[in-house]
Amino acid sequence: MDQMMGEVLDRELIRELTARYAHGIAVGDGALVASLFTDDAIFETKHTEGVSSLPTELRGRKEIEQFYKSIKPGDAIPCVHNHIIRLNDHGAEGTCTLEVHLKSTGRVLFGSGYYNDTYCRDAGQWKFAHRICTFLYLGSPSDWK
Repeated sequence: MDQMMGEVLDRELIRELTARYAHGIAVGDGALVASLFTDDAIFETKHTEGVSSLPTELRGRKEIEQFYKSIKPGDAIPCVHNHIIRLNDHGAEGTCTLEVHLKSTGRVLFGSGYYNDTYCRDAGQWKFAHRICTFLYLGSPSDWK
């Protein structure tokens, strides 16, 4: 029973980690967002053709912080949901769905996709060790047909 309660708590703390990430981006708090990653974390984006403001890979907390500090409040509003979390002996892995509204190069873009995450404990706190953001769609409503 204690092990099951520990697993439930770990899953909830990981869900909160993803929520704090999304909220930090929405309010433009790059330092908060970066603090959710390990020192040697990797953040990747995929399927971002035509969106020059999104990097394809960031390595380490300092690079992650530099990028996220450039996002002003309201420039990106990510919403994460549908979490699938798998705990393992080394930490956890997970997937969650992403919907995002972005202001980029004078346009408002809407995106959908998902995150694939690797989580680990760092000083007793769950953090992102590797986060891959895959966009299935990223564009303007005027692009919809």
